[in-house]
Amino acid sequence: MFVNMDTLEITVSRFDILRDFLAKHHADEIPWDAIDRIQEQICATIPKDHPTGTEAEVCADIARRQQLGIAKYGTTVAANPLELRAWLQHAYEECIDQAIYLKRAITELDK
Repeated sequence: MFVNMDTLEITVSRFDILRDFLAKHHADEIPWDAIDRIQEQICATIPKDHPTGTEAEVCADIARRQQLGIAKYGTTVAANPLELRAWLQHAYEECIDQAIYLKRAITELDK
């Protein structure tokens, strides 16, 4: 079964917000056992091996980068026919850019 994790995590988050609101404003009118069962059912649909927290954010960043790359280059990295040398050159240049970004941030912190 395919589960859209972004939608599911938003649903769980909104459910928690709704639950907090109901608790503050209608606590004695709510069948809390039914609410708890619904929340358990929602959470049970989250795959156990799905990353959460920072790792989930990194995965989402990777997915966004892939979509940008497909839009820009018309292909995925896996389907790109570049030779190994060209891939290594790209990676090397990215590392140089990263070193520049890191040095700039360190310089700003040292001010």
